[in-house]
This record gives sequence, C-alpha cells and structure tokens, in this order.
Amino acid sequence: LEDLRVNFVFQCIDPYVFELFEHLPAKFTVQGKVQLAALARLKTVRNLTINMSGNYSSFIGPEIGPYLTHLETLHCTFGVLQLNLTELASLLDLTLDRVIFSYRDCVAIGRLLRRNQLQKLSVQNCDHFGKNELRPIVQPLLECVCTSLNHL
Repeated sequence: LEDLRVNFVFQCIDPYVFELFEHLPAKFTVQGKVQLAALARLKTVRNLTINMSGNYSSFIGPEIGPYLTHLETLHCTFGVLQLNLTELASLLDLTLDRVIFSYRDCVAIGRLLRRNQLQKLSVQNCDHFGKNELRPIVQPLLECVCTSLNHL
C-alpha cells in the first residue's frame, strides 16, 4: 500500500473516531470530521494531507506533532493550525489552504525558510492573513538567506 485516504463525509455532530493501523503508507490523507486514534502510528507517514472539509473550528492539533518528525509534505485545508511547525525537522513542502493560523505560526514558517528547509510554500485563501503576518515569512526571502525555496 502506497497511499491511504480516509474520507468521512457524513454530516454529524461528533467526529468519527478512526484508529490508525500499523505500517501506514508514506502518503496518508484524512478528510472530514475525523478524530485519529493511535497517533504513534503516524511515524511512518512522509506525506500528510489533512482536510477538515469546510470546518474552520476543528483543530489541526498539537497532539499529532510529536509523531510527525519525519514528515516531508504537509497539506492542510480548513481548520485551525495548532502544530509547532519548527518541530517538523524534515518538512520540505507546506500548504495552508483556508486555514486559520497565528502570528506565531508565521514566525515558525520564517524560521523554516531561514534554515533553508522549505522547498515549496503555499498559503492560499487564508482570509485572516494580514500584512503583519506576512512580514516574518517574506523577510528571509528579502534578505536572501533562503536559498532552498523553489515554489512560493
């Protein structure tokens, strides 16, 4: 198995609990109102897509962060980012689409750029994203300290 997608599209009040199984493939996508269990099994995942399907209030939470240290690609759609991005030591590709995130997250993205870690960065349809949040991300590019970024 190379790619696993878990889509829970039913309308419900409580999230569907999905217990992750051993030996997850390198590419894993979860979509909908899903709560993951057995998070330690995320350690084999290198490419993670989290799609909260129109739910801006669901957290992309800190509880999964410790299990994503080998993650290379992270794509988040909808939700509230609660990950410490600087802990993702192998991250090369970051996409935030309609995600709510804080100034702290922007500073973390700037640090990833300064470390020449990110090769691709996409921030799209984030309505709350203002000029103040943009500065920590753009500054490493303006100072020419980021040489790894290929796509912005």
